[in-house]
Amino acid sequence: MLRGAMRPLLVLFLLTASATSLAAPYQGRLFDTEQKAQWGCSGDEVVWVDPPTGRWFRKGNGWYEDTEDGGYACRRDVEGGARPAARKPPAPQQPGYEDE
Repeated sequence: MLRGAMRPLLVLFLLTASATSLAAPYQGRLFDTEQKAQWGCSGDEVVWVDPPTGRWFRKGNGWYEDTEDGGYACRRDVEGGARPAARKPPAPQQPGYEDE
């Protein structure tokens, strides 16, 4: 009887574990400051990305700026959507951005 009761829990555990492991690491462009990301994202929403897990967080989320290996990115980039043409790099006295 215990085996029958444990089967649904085991199935749920296996499904959850496999779904978590399917998240691909983020390998796109990251900015080291929010200001650089705002400039480089051309009006797109700036999000915080945790590259090892591939998860991203919007400003106001408790994990925003609170993961060890994270950085700022454009939401379109992390969602895999098309990105508008890149802007010209800034002059030295203006905030810049990190190239890929």
